[in-house]
Amino acid sequence: LLVRLVALALGGAGLLLQGPGDGLFGDEGEDHPPADETDPAADDTAVIRQSIDFDPQGDDGVEHPEEAQAGFAFDGDPGTSWSSSTYNSTDWGGLEKDGVGLILALDGTTELRGLEFDTPRSGWQAEVYVADDDLDDLDDLDELDAWDDPVATFDTGDSGTADVKFEAEGNAVLLWFTRASDDRLVEV
Repeated sequence: LLVRLVALALGGAGLLLQGPGDGLFGDEGEDHPPADETDPAADDTAVIRQSIDFDPQGDDGVEHPEEAQAGFAFDGDPGTSWSSSTYNSTDWGGLEKDGVGLILALDGTTELRGLEFDTPRSGWQAEVYVADDDLDDLDDLDELDAWDDPVATFDTGDSGTADVKFEAEGNAVLLWFTRASDDRLVEV
């Protein structure tokens, strides 16, 4: 009983002596930076500076360029999105086209480990391309042949959050849909 009382007294004294920090007597300790400091390298999200609809085999303006230019695909607002036109079938209405896409221009060359996006549509198929050149003008990427081989392919085209892992470095990403959703369009 005496040992327990002494232990409780020492524990209480320790609490009274400890200040607001994590270390003994309230100091911050060596392994814990202050809570208000953030490590910019800890953020795993590339900064998207702009998006552009990508329809190299189609007519200008039909893939909602105003939605892409407004950044609706990455503005954080679940009420906005970028979408393609609605086609007559999932193979782009039988038109002579391989797909439609969305270019995401990044704020500088970045090491990329994957791509994640939300969509309310299912049944789509898509690939991911990364431009590894220092590009000042996205007009250089106006044809699919201007992009190297795809760095990833989505395994499933379900609605909800879609993500794929890969390793690449570049300053632009192309999300290239090779099949429209069951609703005959794509939406990001």
